[in-house]
Amino acid sequence: MGNLQDILNQFSKSEIAIAKEDILATIRNRRIVYEYNSKGEIINTFKSTLSLREQGISIDKGRDSVITKDGRVFSLNDDFPNFDSWYKKRKRQNSRSVIQLTPDGQFVKEWACMNDVERELGISRSNIRRYVRQGGYNKFGKIRTVGGFIWKDKF
Repeated sequence: MGNLQDILNQFSKSEIAIAKEDILATIRNRRIVYEYNSKGEIINTFKSTLSLREQGISIDKGRDSVITKDGRVFSLNDDFPNFDSWYKKRKRQNSRSVIQLTPDGQFVKEWACMNDVERELGISRSNIRRYVRQGGYNKFGKIRTVGGFIWKDKF
């Protein structure tokens, strides 16, 4: 029986990289996911992120927690010490209402949250959030648009 290096020498670097990515994806998809209520208590567990994906819910690679439009919270962590502050921040970000206007200022639509805009129009919610926060002006003081529209905070 050969050592590990002899075995690895039988495969090309690209074959090893593909196998490594497959293994990592399998590990990532088999992580247990916890569902929390709004008080930070675990109310359900899922065997893997795949079982969540079947319900149309996905947790991105870079994140370990997500809040859905209907307020459901899913996390890869069974211990969530800063749940209250995280939940309030996410809830506020996800439910911020915005008004969509044409470049000449005519009303188009009022959106309940920026996630809906991103989902339906494909316009990044972070770009809209930045636009609203800066008052619609770029660094040179000129009015600009995001996705061809002017955005106003409802509040």
